Amino acid sequence: MLHSDEGFILNRKAYGDTGFILNIFTRSHGKRAFFIQGVRKKKKGSAALFQAFNLIQFTHYDGKGSLLRMKDPQVHPQLVQLYDSPPRAFILQFLAELFSEILHDQEEHTVLFDACKHQLITELKEEKFNPNLHLQLFCKLLFSLGISPQLPDLINGKCFNLIEGEFQTRLSDSHILMSGENSRYFYQFLKESQLDEIDGKHRLSLVNDLLKYLDAQCEWFRGTKSQNVLGEIL
Repeated sequence: MLHSDEGFILNRKAYGDTGFILNIFTRSHGKRAFFIQGVRKKKKGSAALFQAFNLIQFTHYDGKGSLLRMKDPQVHPQLVQLYDSPPRAFILQFLAELFSEILHDQEEHTVLFDACKHQLITELKEEKFNPNLHLQLFCKLLFSLGISPQLPDLINGKCFNLIEGEFQTRLSDSHILMSGENSRYFYQFLKESQLDEIDGKHRLSLVNDLLKYLDAQCEWFRGTKSQNVLGEIL
């Protein structure tokens, strides 16, 4: 029996002469592996369908194994122009790597999926590149993983402890605390409140702090490699 689903491409590798094995963050089943044949020798551009963090709609066959067969993939109609912005393309590659490394197979994260989809559709509707997209979705990821910190009423004089996962006064060793500036940015992203102006240097610094936080909280997380490119383009 065929089922319909949609999902974000996390990574791909060649499968046979004409196919791909795809890791996809799906709405219905969380992260799952699929295979599809006959796409690498089709007309030019068909492989572009499977770019990192593209949102595709597809059908797949029933199966209890770890690898399901996919049919009829197509880009979500509201996100066809997702890769038209080179800076956004680098953000999408980072998000794909991050989600691939942190999400467990077949563990549902429907709220996270819907948040990612809504954020991307909104950005394209507004026709304005959002350089903070990865940080906003990083915070959604923390919430979905159950490690989003409780927020104090006021952030003044507090820093975020990367080990204990809470905002606190500066009493701990400095190497396990975010800087006051990064703590303030993090607090604002979590509250989805008015954000102080943040430049590329501080975006990268905050991303690196959040990766340290994931590493401290999630023992299976192996880190990412693509974040440094963000500092060069944003």
